Amino acid sequence: MMELQEGLWVSMYTYNGMFPGPLLQATVGDRVIVHFQNDLPEATTIHWHGLAIANAMDGTPRVQDPVEPGETFVYDFVVPDAGSFWYHPHMNTNEQLEKGLYAPLVVQETEPPDVDAERYFMLDDILIDNNGDFYPFLEQHFEKMHGRHGNMLLTNGSADIVPGIAVQGQVERWRLVTSANARTMDLSIEGASWRIVGTDGGLIEEPYTTDRLSLPV
Repeated sequence: MMELQEGLWVSMYTYNGMFPGPLLQATVGDRVIVHFQNDLPEATTIHWHGLAIANAMDGTPRVQDPVEPGETFVYDFVVPDAGSFWYHPHMNTNEQLEKGLYAPLVVQETEPPDVDAERYFMLDDILIDNNGDFYPFLEQHFEKMHGRHGNMLLTNGSADIVPGIAVQGQVERWRLVTSANARTMDLSIEGASWRIVGTDGGLIEEPYTTDRLSLPV
């Protein structure tokens, strides 16, 4: 059970009992080894979203046998590119993802830029009733393929406001991921602007500035 809002407990799937799951950090060229054990009541995998790694480690059922309940699998790969990534299942994805199976992955440059602070935000929405139970996940093709909009917005696993202090004139590096399976997140910062240095899949060659940032699924 996870407390998403004061007094609101929801039964969720988690990685290592955490929601979102644990932040994994590496530097370009590092070897990452994850010993994964499936304690869910259903088969699952881990897909390393955005990473250019070998198919055998990609975590999709097209290239990897699903990890059945009680079974284990060792993910072993080298991270080739810097960027903000995340990991999540590729089995029954719309349901397992909304129930909480996602987490951040940061790959730092060998010479990262000098910033005053770095933050990571995982944005999501879920569809639950007043008792904190998930609405049934439909079997229709459109929901499995296109997801659904939720009625509760989450930031780093919380429906409450996430407090933080930023100092005018300082430069912060924000890593933003949306794990919502249908909703596009439109983001702006009052009194500041975004300088985009990377997108899904890594850094970009020509950073640009914008007042509003749209994060699609």
